[in-house]
Amino acid sequence: MMIDFGELSAQRAQQKRQQTPAVVTQQVAVSTTTSAEASYLLKQADQWTWEDLRNYIVTEYQKRFGAMIRNPAKEAGILKAFIGRHGIADAVLTAKAAFEIYEGTWRSAPIGIERFTKNNDPYFAEVILARVKG
Repeated sequence: MMIDFGELSAQRAQQKRQQTPAVVTQQVAVSTTTSAEASYLLKQADQWTWEDLRNYIVTEYQKRFGAMIRNPAKEAGILKAFIGRHGIADAVLTAKAAFEIYEGTWRSAPIGIERFTKNNDPYFAEVILARVKG
């Protein structure tokens, strides 16, 4: 028995032509809406809410240090009280200075929401406000 290699090559070429080529597709989603979590970017400081302040702090923290442990009820209580003690304008001024001037670090530690508590005011918020307003 003899093998006809020419015929084998022709059969393989025909099989390749009959095969359906693989198609690769990529799905890309584009959003043109503004995220509610970044709405503070469109507001003046005196128009921010405690949620805007929280979103700013969390966003800036995560840019510098990565994910943070979150407790929504605790965050609300801390930031509402902070705004109550300092007013919204000074609360925003403190947060922005903490991240834009001090790079999110105060006394060699990352600035998280806990830094905005009443017990930290004499060592954190009051010092920053005095320096910025100075």
